[in-house]
Amino acid sequence: MPAEPLNSTGAPDPWQTISALVAWLDVHNGSGQQETALRLLKVTEEAGEAAAAYIGATGQNPRKGTTHTAADVADELCDVIVSAMVALHSFTDRPAQRFTAKVHAIADRAAALPWCSCDAIGEGPCPLHPDPDNPATSTAAVVDQILAASRARRSGGAS
Repeated sequence: MPAEPLNSTGAPDPWQTISALVAWLDVHNGSGQQETALRLLKVTEEAGEAAAAYIGATGQNPRKGTTHTAADVADELCDVIVSAMVALHSFTDRPAQRFTAKVHAIADRAAALPWCSCDAIGEGPCPLHPDPDNPATSTAAVVDQILAASRARRSGGAS
């Protein structure tokens, strides 16, 4: 397969690659109702493989022991994402825009949740709660803060 197309910032653009994969699948498998159903089922199949990898990574099955790693789980989750991106093409002509809009809608809902009680304890507004008068608390800034805090927790650092 050729190198992954780049977006306007010079970074790889997975949506262009996925669109090329969809076109390739359409040529080889068609794009009718049955193919759409099979592409949806592929998402479920891959999710099952991710679950199986997690079970293997945790050693949950005493008969088998630990059979997978966190990297295996991550790879299977990537397969779920790719399969979902492929399937999404069957339901919208603008899958990248649809996905981006959905991510922003989820982030907006999450940012509106009362995550802490900092106002109640007199420390002023929480940086995780958006304030329309403060660009630092925009949805994008909030998401950046959430991701930074999550990375810090995973690495054992302070958030």
